Amino acid sequence: PTLLFPSVLPSTSTVFCQEVLCNDNIDNDTDGLIDCLDPDCFVDPDCGCLQESEHLLAPMGGVGPSWLAAVHSVAVSEEVMVTGVVNGDGATVRSGTVLTYRRDPATGTFGPDPQQIVFAAAGVVNDAFGWSVAIHENLIVAGARTRRSNDEFESGAAFVFRWDPAQEVWNEEQELTAPFPEQWGHFGADVAVSNDVVIVGAPDMGASDNGMAFIYHYAPDP
Repeated sequence: PTLLFPSVLPSTSTVFCQEVLCNDNIDNDTDGLIDCLDPDCFVDPDCGCLQESEHLLAPMGGVGPSWLAAVHSVAVSEEVMVTGVVNGDGATVRSGTVLTYRRDPATGTFGPDPQQIVFAAAGVVNDAFGWSVAIHENLIVAGARTRRSNDEFESGAAFVFRWDPAQEVWNEEQELTAPFPEQWGHFGADVAVSNDVVIVGAPDMGASDNGMAFIYHYAPDP
């Protein structure tokens, strides 16, 4: 339902000094900005809109020169944001990349992380690495939905990267695949990570392609 915000206006008023209704799709104050695009709306705590603080574009590095920088997934944890660029040039052309952005504590805004563009070392063309991404503290997980595993076409994979604070780089730690890869299974279409648990979704695996999810735990140190 549409929420209306009450206001008192002179009956003869034709130009409003600010947006009064922040969800009516009308430029009430005729300033060229509508609803949540208008900063006026954020004076009302009940507006329910999120204000855009930054507009980020993928840097040219690591992105195929003749292919769109198809940012397909995003995730954020603390001071680091990651974006999956499925057509990025990683180990090979169009194998896919993950771009990292780090928040500047001085300005509070995100900027391209100068340390590393993340990609699978064994990536090949059309892996769709970065189709899904997840990050938690010092771990990044990136899904490669159409990667061929065990010679099964588009069976999929997921890659785990760990932050090395000494070298200030993300190092590839492990490639995950389904225990029994299936053709068109698309393992890695969805990923999630929290602490020492990684979950990978395969929406087209299993009986009748009804989908499966795989849970991975880090083995304790001996």
